[in-house]
Amino acid sequence: MRFDDRLNTVLKGGLPEGHAAATQWRQVVDLLAQKPGDLANQDVQAGLTRLRDLHDRVNEPDRVAAVQSLTGRLRSAPLLVYLTADSGPVCDAAIAAADLRPEIFADAFPLLSER
Repeated sequence: MRFDDRLNTVLKGGLPEGHAAATQWRQVVDLLAQKPGDLANQDVQAGLTRLRDLHDRVNEPDRVAAVQSLTGRLRSAPLLVYLTADSGPVCDAAIAAADLRPEIFADAFPLLSER
């Protein structure tokens, strides 16, 4: 059995500033995108909390670029729900990047922002 602690490793320590904040935001988004799970999953919740805490430290163009890099790899419904509540460009990039199974997308759809 393999234990994947990459997300926990990224989340250790305090909140970074400047370029390090953007780097960590990108890392967390990338790790969460590839880790499908429901909202009760502790790792997913910890990652979403870190993204919320980093949000004001990472400018919109960096957030958009990070989400665009996920095209075809965004398989996490909780992350998609989180990203669609961000600005228009981040929301649009998230919808374009999403690769959810139809039944998972159907479950997540009511939780997505109105945009």
